[in-house]
Amino acid sequence: MRKSCPGFAAILMAALLSGPADASDSRCRNCHPAQTARYAKSGMAQSMSRPVAETAPNRQFRHVASGTQLRVGWQSGRMIHTIERSDGTESHPIAWAIGSGKHGKSYLLQIGDAIFQSPLSWYSTRKDWGASPGFENDSRLSFFRPITTDCLFCHSQEARPVPATLNRYLDPPFGGPTIGCMRCHGDPALHLSRPERQNIINPGRLEPDRRDAICEQCHLSGVARIPNPSKDFSDFRPGMRLEEVFTVYVRTSPGDPNGLKVVSHSEQMTRSRCFLESNSRMWCGTCHDPHREPEDKAAWYRQKCVTCHSNAASVEHEKQQGRDCAGCHMPAIQSYDGGHAAFHDHWIRRERVKPKPDSEIRLRAWRKPDHLFRDRNLGLAYISTGSTGDSKLLSEGMSLLPSAPADGVVETARGFVLLRMRNIPQAILAFRRAWQERPNDSTRCLNLAAALLASGERGEAKEKAERAIALEPLLEDAYAILAEIEPRQSAFWKARYMKLAGRKLAP
Repeated sequence: MRKSCPGFAAILMAALLSGPADASDSRCRNCHPAQTARYAKSGMAQSMSRPVAETAPNRQFRHVASGTQLRVGWQSGRMIHTIERSDGTESHPIAWAIGSGKHGKSYLLQIGDAIFQSPLSWYSTRKDWGASPGFENDSRLSFFRPITTDCLFCHSQEARPVPATLNRYLDPPFGGPTIGCMRCHGDPALHLSRPERQNIINPGRLEPDRRDAICEQCHLSGVARIPNPSKDFSDFRPGMRLEEVFTVYVRTSPGDPNGLKVVSHSEQMTRSRCFLESNSRMWCGTCHDPHREPEDKAAWYRQKCVTCHSNAASVEHEKQQGRDCAGCHMPAIQSYDGGHAAFHDHWIRRERVKPKPDSEIRLRAWRKPDHLFRDRNLGLAYISTGSTGDSKLLSEGMSLLPSAPADGVVETARGFVLLRMRNIPQAILAFRRAWQERPNDSTRCLNLAAALLASGERGEAKEKAERAIALEPLLEDAYAILAEIEPRQSAFWKARYMKLAGRKLAP
């Protein structure tokens, strides 16, 4: 059992994020059979699924960073993932696959009502298995990376979390596992009762900020995404401005101009001359039809290009360079956060530029939020970005947070920074204020327990850690805290956690 909590920062910052969404209505197909039939074949409509046997269903490979063997196979109709290392072997059945399979799939396992990510992923482009994104350099692989609702926001239509928990879900965990019509067109109730174009959202008819927000809710991850006070990501509805619910923060300069972040299509596109000279007329729907995926992609996207580039020079360019416009001007390149897969760069340009060293990280809002929480959100964005250990970013974030006691999310972030600064008394005060706002929140109990332990207040620390476990039985770091509070009972807490988790390998 760990004596420290390396997952603490991730769990802490997960308190900033959450959100289910509405389920789609199958009655759309009654009036729109062609659109729904085409959409059903698209990647968005296959964003989550039950696992199926891929091209290479039984494989194993060695994960160098951890010195373990990873295997995938099938038993009694269920996909099984296995980790094997010197101290034993551990296997788990897979409950869900995330991703359409266009580039690859990652996998989720469910233990009781808690959902975790497997360290094994399928990569379609090379038709092979490998470590999941974020696991490549992990020296202690496990099956217990919690899947929070922010992870599922863009992959499922309606995640159904147990309130105030990290990764517990209701039964069933999803109201609709794939992205449906409502995600872009809004609630169809009025339209179903009175089918008129005025009472359903058509993204293309909205003003640019509201139109683009529909795509940006999933295709603009930025550096940080910060919900407004008392808001969850799931509160966003088509027709809103994104900033009515949360603010996306990006770097003021791209750093390495050749770097590619997977879910940053909108940010990439806005650097393009095509976009800059369009006066906001160009948007995702200019080139993409979400209801279909073209069979001949080169021809499809070339036709989009020639609607603007149809002069003598472009005809001559086609003769010399060919007809695959996107292949040259939006090449597929390796991302730094997408595992072993390449993705199309949406920065449309003549040629790629020479890499430059990363500049200092400075953040800006993609669009400015309400002035009442402009500093709050930016401060939280800096703290979230620096949560892995960048003290300069943490200090920047702290300077922006409201000085007076604020909402629980701000107090959680403040407590995190104060704990890192070893200002234990003030960290306890901040975490306590956050806990008092939501005393039945498992991670807020855990945060307060960690700070109390750091101050030597073992009695209350134990009380809060045990409360966290009562709320979330598989909250691993709470057991680590209890083992540190009671060293003589360390084996007991480890065994209790291992039994509940069905875990064979020691954490």
